[in-house]
Amino acid sequence: MHYNDIIFIYLLMTQFGIY
Repeated sequence: MHYNDIIFIYLLMTQFGIY
């Protein structure tokens, strides 16, 4: 996975409140 993918998924997770 590229860093961009990780950041994208991380942002989605934070939006759902899942840390």
